[in-house]
Amino acid sequence: METDKEWGTLVFCPTPIGNLQDITLRTLQAMRQADCIVCEDTRVTRKLLSHYHIHKPLVSFHKDNVKSAIEGILRILEEGKNCVLVTDAGTPGIQDPGSELIPELEKRDIPFVVLPGPSAVLPAVVYSGFASDGFIFLGFLPQRKAERMRVLQNMSSVTLPIVFFLSPHRLYDMLEEVGGIFGDQREAILCREITKLYEERIRGTLHELGELTREKNRKLRGELVLVVRGAQRDIKKKGKEVPSELFSLARELVARGLSRKEGGEIISTHFPVRKNTIKRYLHNPGSVDFTKEN
Repeated sequence: METDKEWGTLVFCPTPIGNLQDITLRTLQAMRQADCIVCEDTRVTRKLLSHYHIHKPLVSFHKDNVKSAIEGILRILEEGKNCVLVTDAGTPGIQDPGSELIPELEKRDIPFVVLPGPSAVLPAVVYSGFASDGFIFLGFLPQRKAERMRVLQNMSSVTLPIVFFLSPHRLYDMLEEVGGIFGDQREAILCREITKLYEERIRGTLHELGELTREKNRKLRGELVLVVRGAQRDIKKKGKEVPSELFSLARELVARGLSRKEGGEIISTHFPVRKNTIKRYLHNPGSVDFTKEN
C-alpha cells in the first residue's frame, strides 16, 4: 500500500430508531459534509435526508451485495472522498454488513469514525429497571436452533440482565425457547417500537409474555427488544455444576494483573460459583473438581 495515499474518511452515523428528531447534530453535520452516503435501504435513507433537506448520492449496502458494495466503498475512499455509513435505524456495524466492512478498513489503515446516537438497547434496559450492575447484549440469536440453544444454555446462569432483539413473526417461538432454558418464571420486559407513535412496553414473566402473544394472537409488529432479568444469585449450592470455562476466565483475569481474591470476587458476582472455590483453584488447580463446585 502507498504510504502517502490520502484516503477519505468513513463516518458511522446512528440514525433515529423512530422519532426523526432524535438525530444528533454531529450526524447531520457529517451527512452534509459527506461526498456520498452508504445506506441499507435507499428509500428509508432518502426519507430521512429529505426531512432535513440534505441531498447526497446514495450507495446501497445490504446483506445481498456485501462483497461488491465493500469494493465500491473502498474505491470511493481511495479517491479521497468522505462517506457516511448509516443503517435503516440505529447504529451501523452491529449485526449488519457494516461489521464486515470494519476489518477491511483496518487492514488498509483507512480512517473511520463512529458517532454515538440513538439505540433501542439502552432505553429498553432503563425501562426494565434490571440493570443496576450492567447488562449483556446478545441482539438477534442465531438462526440455527442448535446454535441458539447453545447460546441460551451458556447464558442461563448469568446474573446480569440479557437483552435480545426479536423478530415479530417468531416472537412466540422465541419467548418459548428462552423461557424453556431460563425458566418460564423469569421476569422480563418486552419493548416495542421505542420512540415511535405506538410505543408499547409489556412486563411479566416469560410465561406470561408467551401466553399473551399466543392466546390473544397478538401480532406485535415493528422492532421488538426483550430484556430478561438475570439469574438469581441464591443458586450457589454445593454440588451445583460449574462450567470449566469459568476457571479459564479466572486464570486470564489473574494473568492480566488481578489478585486471586479479585478474580474470585468478579466471577462470583456474575456466575453461580463461590469466590473461595475460584481462589482455591488459582492457588492449587488440583484441589478443585472442574465439574462440581466444592
